[in-house]
Amino acid sequence: MTHEREKLPETRTGINHKVKIGGVKIFITVNTFKDGRPAEIFIKTGIINSVKDDKEQEFGLQGWCNSLCILMSLCLQAGVELEIICGKLQYQRFKPDGRTTTDHKYATSIVDYLARWLLETYPVKEKK
Repeated sequence: MTHEREKLPETRTGINHKVKIGGVKIFITVNTFKDGRPAEIFIKTGIINSVKDDKEQEFGLQGWCNSLCILMSLCLQAGVELEIICGKLQYQRFKPDGRTTTDHKYATSIVDYLARWLLETYPVKEKK
């Protein structure tokens, strides 16, 4: 079974969101289809500090986030509903985790925060 990907406009509308999770800076960008549905997601992680091992760990974290965002974006463009994707990702527990700088006081992981923030920012609309 194949799904045709919904095309995105050349010029995209989106939002940027900054949060710290357990001391790690996270920058989230969500671009949307013309109707306002999320279409593609990007995450940029901030450098933890200047120690070589931490930089290597940060590069691994960034690569992992890039891979997650590619898969989420492909799913959204193929018509998978945001609540299905996020429902599977909420409350996943792994580092980095901890207190946040937003109304979500604590995140069990970047994935957990992303899923809960997306559902809050793009609530499910009633189907007609």
